[in-house]
Amino acid sequence: MNTLHIKIKNEETYQHLLWFLKKLDQEEIQFVEGKNTFSSVQEQLENEIYAIDSGESTLMELDEFDKNLDHLIADLSN
Repeated sequence: MNTLHIKIKNEETYQHLLWFLKKLDQEEIQFVEGKNTFSSVQEQLENEIYAIDSGESTLMELDEFDKNLDHLIADLSN
């Protein structure tokens, strides 16, 4: 998925662009509310922390990740 962030200074241009985007297949595009970078990153990190605390996600050391990756590459090479 690709994400495009644009700033539009003119309200009329903004409304024309929204009109055009709404004509496209709504299963192909998703409107993302504009957020400042700090808030967006903060929300993402809070979600990650929740996933770790709830057991949905786990952390691993870089060495362990490298070993797992090496095993995966070896398995796929054979």
